[in-house]
Amino acid sequence: MPVPVLLFGAYLRLHTGDWLAWFHAEGSVSFDYRHLDWPWVGARATWDSVVISPLPASSTYVFAAELAWGVAGGAVCAALWIRRRLPVSLTTYCTMVWLLSVCVSYWISVPRYELAMFPAVIALWDLLARRPDWRAAVVAASAGLFAFGAGIYASARWLG
Repeated sequence: MPVPVLLFGAYLRLHTGDWLAWFHAEGSVSFDYRHLDWPWVGARATWDSVVISPLPASSTYVFAAELAWGVAGGAVCAALWIRRRLPVSLTTYCTMVWLLSVCVSYWISVPRYELAMFPAVIALWDLLARRPDWRAAVVAASAGLFAFGAGIYASARWLG
């Protein structure tokens, strides 16, 4: 697992002179000085943006979705560890992807990062193989969410 990260660091070193250029970019003003932090710190900051800050509804919706996806991703990882239907390497992979998306001072783009949690999809379909009565509902919900997301994207409202 660490080889791609090390290769990416070497690539950054070669092109920027800094092994951790991505990390330093995240902490810049362009990214609102985001930095690594505990998941609950980022969750709390995002929660405050939804509940406390006087942002327009279109922005609070985006931040609420970040929270929902972050919590759902954590629940999926916990379920993968409890059920043990996947190899430990795939469960570890999902957990690391989740941690990389939520261990920041403010949760942003969590759903996009969690798309890389493909082993969770394998586990879901393994579960649905034994429960055909659930399959149609999951496919219908997926189709509805896809249509909703495509509509948001097509109307350029995905920017928040």
